Amino acid sequence: MRQLLPPLLALLCAAPGWAQVERATLARPHTHVVLSGAELEGVLNTECERIRVYAFTGTAFAPIPFQIDERTPDGVYAYEQGDERRSDTDDGRFDLNDELVFRAADAGDRVRLDQQRLGQSAEIELALEAPEGGQAWVYVLAFDDPPPRAEARYVTLDWEAGELLGWTTDRVQLHRSTQLQALLAFNRLRFRDAAGNLGPDVLDQAKFQLRASYLFTDIVRRFDEVRSAPLAWTSGPVRALVRFNMEVYLIWGHWVKPPPPTGSGPAAGSCELKAYGDRVEIGLHLKLPVDLEADAPSNLRTSLDFAPQAGTVWLWSDKNRQRLRAGATRRKHWNKLDTSFPKWVCASTDSGSVLAQLRLSERLQRSTHSLFLRDDAEPDPPEDVPGSLGNLGFTVDLRALPAGTYASEVVLQFGEPLLPGTEGSLLRPNTPLRCKASAAK
Repeated sequence: MRQLLPPLLALLCAAPGWAQVERATLARPHTHVVLSGAELEGVLNTECERIRVYAFTGTAFAPIPFQIDERTPDGVYAYEQGDERRSDTDDGRFDLNDELVFRAADAGDRVRLDQQRLGQSAEIELALEAPEGGQAWVYVLAFDDPPPRAEARYVTLDWEAGELLGWTTDRVQLHRSTQLQALLAFNRLRFRDAAGNLGPDVLDQAKFQLRASYLFTDIVRRFDEVRSAPLAWTSGPVRALVRFNMEVYLIWGHWVKPPPPTGSGPAAGSCELKAYGDRVEIGLHLKLPVDLEADAPSNLRTSLDFAPQAGTVWLWSDKNRQRLRAGATRRKHWNKLDTSFPKWVCASTDSGSVLAQLRLSERLQRSTHSLFLRDDAEPDPPEDVPGSLGNLGFTVDLRALPAGTYASEVVLQFGEPLLPGTEGSLLRPNTPLRCKASAAK
């Protein structure tokens, strides 16, 4: 069957039935589609290894990259590798809470399957539609004798001497500092050019600072005092999933770290990272062990500090649409910024742009938070390059925060060099597509 598949597909594409094509108009190059088994009833309880995803792109019907990420009954991903890897309890079948993932850009035209067969035993037509307009289709097929998968791969985890450095995608490379024990202490960001080559490193250091006031003691902790490492991971062709721990020593035997894994669900006992071709989503669930003082400053700061080899770095946010050039410390309008908490901040370099969002849980939203921006020669450790060049991010006010578990999500999205007003190209991938599943005709 596998040897006959290519000529068979060629004959099918030339058959009269394939003339009935509705062309795709969807313009979502980086949106990813994530569907649960509950949304794909036609292949529910099928062995995952028997499922393939196909698209028709003008002249050919061919498999596209996809992956199925299984979840255990309590909602935790069934990670394939690592010390805390685990298996689902469904014998490898696609169940209600498992997720099928593919890239919307790989979707294609609508075709008729009723007059020709590829040997599939079950089939679903998925219609994708964007709120701003445009549609495309993919076909989820189940086979008794499954054909080869698509060979393309969009995300690869990078390792060195058994340590996770980061990942490389078809859009960027993001690596952490090997001098620090923190998984999120990124110090290398490289964008691909039009030819697919990785450009210069535009990042000095991703920075983190926790300032806590407790029993009249002012405590400051940075990435060089954070311990984190991967516990388990899955590396598919479309996204990588990493479950990791994160610990910061506070004082007198108290640690800020994830809550103990006594409960169930994705938040139990660790943090989670999802890396796609054009973005990374980092979910943090951390337990504050003590009540912080009400009359003394406590805050959490997270930011990206850029490197001189980034070239010209322009900065703006949803609250400050007039772009500012990093390194221009004497400009008067730097002091006229709206420093209220932004929905997003954006930095554009000569080789690419990054848009950052910090999403806070309801308990954290009650405080007054702010924009963070430094652009001067003063030391701001840890760092590779002294000083700050467009050190841009968020400050979360923790004053009077009571002990307990708090959740937040950091989202970084990557794209071409941008101007203010064009950041929608980075925001749009997070706007969900409407997906309608039906029996293929």
